Amino acid sequence: MCCMEIMTAVNYNLPLNVVVFNNATMGLIRKNQFQQYHKRFIDCDFVNPGFRDLARSFGIDHKKITTQSDIDELFSSCDLTDSINLIEIIIDKDAFPSYRSGR
Repeated sequence: MCCMEIMTAVNYNLPLNVVVFNNATMGLIRKNQFQQYHKRFIDCDFVNPGFRDLARSFGIDHKKITTQSDIDELFSSCDLTDSINLIEIIIDKDAFPSYRSGR
């Protein structure tokens, strides 16, 4: 959550794939506001850093996934076993997981 895992992988040259599910929101808070407060959203959406620039600052690869073909390209053209990759998957901020907490 604070990029230290990337820094450690770079410092020790450890292969690592970091996957960021980017929905530009705090999902659980948004889900609760959607369900309990009739879509009255307060302070749950935000602007992420430029993950491409973040990866570049560490000298690692960045891939942005927005479509199925991007996933196919990722697996066909990227070294996912011996390099360090920051993989950003764009997801819909209104696609909530369905679960019940029992509370």
